[in-house]
Amino acid sequence: MKIFGEVAPNIHLAMSDKSLLFHATTKEAEAELQLNFELYQDVLNRLGRIMRSEIRMAQLRIENLKMIKEHKKEV
Repeated sequence: MKIFGEVAPNIHLAMSDKSLLFHATTKEAEAELQLNFELYQDVLNRLGRIMRSEIRMAQLRIENLKMIKEHKKEV
């Protein structure tokens, strides 16, 4: 699991097996996650959409660069 940083006291944003998650390091933090589950789930969903969008933009840039490279070979 890779920890990205602390988002609340004793609650870290982490990535495990290509999944974003919040990791609580204390029982109190775990209770906070359970109490505000919908809020934290919404944050994860938004981050996931942003990440997918960024990945797609990077893929399009790579495709564009490949097309430019092929075009230069033809000229």
